[in-house]
Amino acid sequence: GSCWLSQPILEEFVQAEYRYRARADFHLGGGPVRYHLEQGPAWLAIDSGGGLLRGRPPAVGDYAVVLVAEAGGERLTQAFTLSVIAP
Repeated sequence: GSCWLSQPILEEFVQAEYRYRARADFHLGGGPVRYHLEQGPAWLAIDSGGGLLRGRPPAVGDYAVVLVAEAGGERLTQAFTLSVIAP
């Protein structure tokens, strides 16, 4: 079946650059995997083709994030809480 090959990075320092490369595997799906951010703070963005989630958190806090990967009509979601802490 289809699965995520990556585990999200769950902690980052405020004002530091957060980077997480999401990777999903669709065994039966044809075509490229496309990624998008279904839920997350405004300062986070994902590269739809490469799956690189990145951003620079401006404030300490806990942020709910939901990533979606799609290929060949299949869809996977990965939900996590990103904790931004003081250095």
